[in-house]
Amino acid sequence: MVETHANATTGTLYMIAGLSNGLLMTTKLDETSGTLTDSRARYLGTMPIKLFKLTIRGYPAVLALSSRPWLSYTYQGRVHLTPLSYGHLNCAAAFDSEGIQGGIVAVSQNKLR
Repeated sequence: MVETHANATTGTLYMIAGLSNGLLMTTKLDETSGTLTDSRARYLGTMPIKLFKLTIRGYPAVLALSSRPWLSYTYQGRVHLTPLSYGHLNCAAAFDSEGIQGGIVAVSQNKLR
């Protein structure tokens, strides 16, 4: 599964690919030449990775789900990948309401989280 998100500060476009072996690949994409540079791999867990595009506080982010959830986002011009302190999630989506901005709603086994 492949997602893309742009760094709002620098305008850099990133391609994120979740592989079935638990690896997350992040690569810079040059929009004019189509060149892929600065590829990085990170092992996220034992399960195949599912990616979900989110908007957190108005900025693009990607939630990567494997045996544990990870959030990829840009902050101060750099891409960050942060583990979330939560167990395995099956799927997820962004959630906003009057009381909650930038939330995530998810399914874990047969429960809504």
